[in-house]
Amino acid sequence: MRLLDPDHSSRAVAALAFALLLIVVPSVGCAGGADDGGGNGAGAALDEAAAPAGEEGAAANASMEHGEGGMNHGDGAMDHDGGGEAMDHSEGIDHVHPAGDSIPSRAEEEERDEYSKPLEVYAFAGIGEGDTVVDVGAATGYNTYFLSNLVGPSGTVYAVGGNEGLAARLERGDMAGATNVVMPENAAAVPDGVADAVVLVREFHLAGDYLEFLAELDRMLKPGGVVAVVEVRIGEREGYDDKTHRNGEDTVIAQFEEGGFTFVGESDILRRDDDDYTTYGGPTNLRYITDRMLLTFRKPQ
Repeated sequence: MRLLDPDHSSRAVAALAFALLLIVVPSVGCAGGADDGGGNGAGAALDEAAAPAGEEGAAANASMEHGEGGMNHGDGAMDHDGGGEAMDHSEGIDHVHPAGDSIPSRAEEEERDEYSKPLEVYAFAGIGEGDTVVDVGAATGYNTYFLSNLVGPSGTVYAVGGNEGLAARLERGDMAGATNVVMPENAAAVPDGVADAVVLVREFHLAGDYLEFLAELDRMLKPGGVVAVVEVRIGEREGYDDKTHRNGEDTVIAQFEEGGFTFVGESDILRRDDDDYTTYGGPTNLRYITDRMLLTFRKPQ
């Protein structure tokens, strides 16, 4: 595991912010069952332009999506049966979802594979061996685990928003020895123009200012780089429901196009017809068991 650590003072500030987050957020935040993105207790959103912080890292700074107000905890994050409560959207790309008490492992994550279909999602985005991928909202590493194996030793995975669960997993868990995973101090520490792809599993709706969020994605990506977006459907092509944290496909597409990205395509591999679109957590209060869109976008050459 490689750690990008700008300086001691930044780490101290990030650590303090994260400690305060752990104290304040549990009642509204990410504790609970597993979700799609990073893994048990994961998920993160892009930070505004260069704010220091660190899902699987530290502090939350910038908010990024279309004036939503509610805080959606990325697919890598642990699910919580929020019961549709509106949440604070003041989180940005560096929001960190707290991990559980134990070191996360694949044994705890396997149930969600049937619903999240991670390898199919990456294939749809064209991610493969040797690629550099930014896993936004990495949390405890659900997507990071797969991506590390997929890109191989010649590739790199930047786990933005990785939490202490991912750090432990990399140091002494089932990802020990994975030399191609980087846990940056924050999103701003990801080098410019380094990424072939960015994976956003239930992270985009966290953005309060989606144009700033998209500008940060653009900065990370190579020309022609791809963004894979998973979001929970609202049941209509347009709109956003702050209470259930659901989007319409056309709303997300329009926002990405406004941010300068080209819409590539969409897939129904994550569609679920048993979703009634009324709840935050889905049929069994697990957010990965919901009707989700899969969209891909490209940064112009």
